[in-house]
Amino acid sequence: MYRWLVLLAVPTPYISLYVLSVSDPGIITPQNHEKHLQLFPYDNIIFTPGVLCPTCNFTKPARSKHCSACNVCVARHDHHCVWIGNCVGYSNTHLFVLFLMVNTSLLAYGAYLHYLIFSHRVAQIRLLQRQTIASFGSALHYVRLRSTSQLWWSAIIEAELGGALFLICIMICIVTTAFLLHHLWLLSSGTTTNESFKWADVKDALSSGIIVVLDQDDEYMRGRKSRIIPLDPPMEDEEPETPREEAMRLNLVQNTERGARQWKQIDNVYASESKWRNLVDGIRGGHVEPMWERPRRRWFKRKA
Repeated sequence: MYRWLVLLAVPTPYISLYVLSVSDPGIITPQNHEKHLQLFPYDNIIFTPGVLCPTCNFTKPARSKHCSACNVCVARHDHHCVWIGNCVGYSNTHLFVLFLMVNTSLLAYGAYLHYLIFSHRVAQIRLLQRQTIASFGSALHYVRLRSTSQLWWSAIIEAELGGALFLICIMICIVTTAFLLHHLWLLSSGTTTNESFKWADVKDALSSGIIVVLDQDDEYMRGRKSRIIPLDPPMEDEEPETPREEAMRLNLVQNTERGARQWKQIDNVYASESKWRNLVDGIRGGHVEPMWERPRRRWFKRKA
């Protein structure tokens, strides 16, 4: 039984690695640029309209990023993975999650097989000890037997290569499990690795009190793209502010009730209230219709 499972399980990481490495992460081209512009709205916080990619020479869609390693713009860019030599983005996130699941499962299975081997070895040693004591009787009454943990370590050390593989499977399985859970948490939160870095900068700036995030319908947003307003005056090497911008900044400094000044007041427009829906939308990918126009699907049909 285990032999057949091993024969079936061993090739799966290599197959998933190849499929993921040659997959399309969601490359934005002049042909599909308009479609990607409609996929996600600009939140005017971490993504603002009108930002031109100097390499690809077109406006960056919301949630996209230009990858310097691949030299392309990728829709809903998560990160560039050096292990697969490819980006993880809008169109191959499901393959990346599957890749992590396959590797984590195989590592856990390998550790489990080694556990069965070593536990059988320890049981044999323990049985031999009991038989030896029963044979010699009171002559070995004062002999101190090794504990179970000592037997395990001795079995692992004596196995050499098998013991090393057992420990490696456990350690790497812990790492891949944590990596998988982290990405599932990001997807359920309606964000990506790239966006989490941007949100971290916004959070730090808010906690430091150097910026304020205006509401989209605020009167100061007329003619502005970004909702982020710095509360400190510009530096000498920066572009000077206009009289209107200076008056707006001074008003925001004095009127502390205006705009969002705490992290909990910021809403992520790319996340819904349902973490399960965020997870499904994040993994599914490859949509052709805009996010805000997709019909809500019922998972279970109502009984008539």
